[in-house]
Parts: sequence; C-alpha cells; structure tokens
Amino acid sequence: MHSSLLSSSISTNHGTILTTTELNGTTTVEPGALTQLISATGDPKERIKKLFQKLELSASPYDTAWVAMVPSPAAAASSAPSFPGCLSWILKNQHSDGSWSLQPVHTRDPTLMKDALSSTLACILALKRWGIGLVTTTFTTV
Repeated sequence: MHSSLLSSSISTNHGTILTTTELNGTTTVEPGALTQLISATGDPKERIKKLFQKLELSASPYDTAWVAMVPSPAAAASSAPSFPGCLSWILKNQHSDGSWSLQPVHTRDPTLMKDALSSTLACILALKRWGIGLVTTTFTTV
C-alpha cells in the first residue's frame, strides 16, 4: 500500500498561523488553528463593518422609496415605517417639476425617462403608504 503525506501552511507577516497535514486522504488541522487565524487576520465582522463604512453609494430615488415602505416590526399593526429617514429624503429631494429621478429636469437625458417615471411612481407610493405629503382641504358651507 502506498501512503502519501502532504503538509501545508498559511503564513502572514506574523508567522505561520495555520498548518494542515494530509495523510492518505485524511486532513488534520492543528488544534486552535481557527482561533489563531481569526486573531491574526482580525474579527471577520469588524472587517466587514470597515468595508461598509468606506462604501460610497449615491442615493437612488427608486430604491429609497421601496425601503421607505418597509413597516417597523415593533410598531403595532405596521403603523410606522422602519426607515423614516428614507421618507425625509423623499420629501427633501423632489425636483421642481414634481418628479424624483437621478438627474434634475433641465439636465435629464431622454433615455432616462423610464428611470424618472419609475422613481416618481415609487416615491408617490411610499408617501401614500404612510399618508405623508397629502394636502387636505376642508370646506365649510355658510
């Protein structure tokens, strides 16, 4: 019977942090190797948080509107939005022509009209969902 032994390791500038040995198809990992790997490379959750802190995204009226419609799980009978900041953004970013789009009306590329229409409709739905932005007029008879 032929037996084979294969050893591999992962090294960083801090030294070897993970060593594995394979004998006849069975891999053995050095005890405590995963803990060493995490401590040498940092907590994965913290690394991901740092990546998202550096991330720069432009606001999309369409996406913002759909997020604005998500009800708060803590509110009774879903009577409040989970992300009220999205509703504030919608109210603050309506263009002078009444639309919401990536570009103002005077710079809008004709090929982006579909974006302007779908974004505007989504923003209207979000405002309607929470009863925001409605103007109510009461008439009295004399």
